[in-house]
Amino acid sequence: SYDQKGTFNYQVYICKSTMRLVIPWALFSILYAFARLAYEYVGDPPERLILNKSLNDLLAAIWVGSPSSQMYFLLSLFFLRTLSFFTIGLGKVSRQMSLYSVVLASIVWWSSQNTVLLGEHTLKANWAGGQDPLAHAVWGMQFYLLGCAAYRFHSWLSAHPKIVAPVCGSVAISAPFFMIDFLQQYFYLVGFYALFLAVSSGFSFLSWAGQFTMGIYLTHIPVIMKAISVAGSQVLDSTKVGYYCLVVIAVYLVSLLVSIQLLKYSKLRMLLGEKMATSR
Repeated sequence: SYDQKGTFNYQVYICKSTMRLVIPWALFSILYAFARLAYEYVGDPPERLILNKSLNDLLAAIWVGSPSSQMYFLLSLFFLRTLSFFTIGLGKVSRQMSLYSVVLASIVWWSSQNTVLLGEHTLKANWAGGQDPLAHAVWGMQFYLLGCAAYRFHSWLSAHPKIVAPVCGSVAISAPFFMIDFLQQYFYLVGFYALFLAVSSGFSFLSWAGQFTMGIYLTHIPVIMKAISVAGSQVLDSTKVGYYCLVVIAVYLVSLLVSIQLLKYSKLRMLLGEKMATSR
């Protein structure tokens, strides 16, 4: 909206981000916590995360997404969006500032203990069987800013995707051999960004399915993947590549179908961060 109108309403953006990210995080976290509780009650899991745990342990498990490992990312992205006034400000100064900010943000790395240091405070990135969303937001700021930079240079990247994709891919693959591992993830992400720019016009299915990525992300684990993995192991050797491919494709398709069905019902759209009043 800033590029189109030249204005940015921070309050409105944060309200929309709350609906898009925080509400689905809260609803699905509770849903998966109850699913995990049922599993621990009737099954024999190697580790108990919910059953017979204290309130503090339960809150910690939900915070780090122990019942479903993908949930932490929604909060991490929300924390990043709360700093959007800063990234928008960089764009106002100059386009190059977005790239400079990527370089500055790259100093935020995991330490040998896999923690992030904020002044005198240490934030563990991995604890209680999950991922800390705040610590990952701090670390992930570099990639968020990389996306801002890629967006700023979108027109140039769109004109040269068949050059950018293989060059970035080659650098990402060869980075460890030249002792520049810290650049690997940057070129990996930019390479895939350019690759999808190159193929998007020829794959209308990808554009259509992209409408449901939020639902796919929220629903694909743990329930759907667990069910399909168990079912697949009954007909295929779980150590073979064919089994893995079957599970990946089946999980994607089932999650896609679930997302489509959820969006058909107005009262369920909030689960996926969509407005209840509208219909697809």
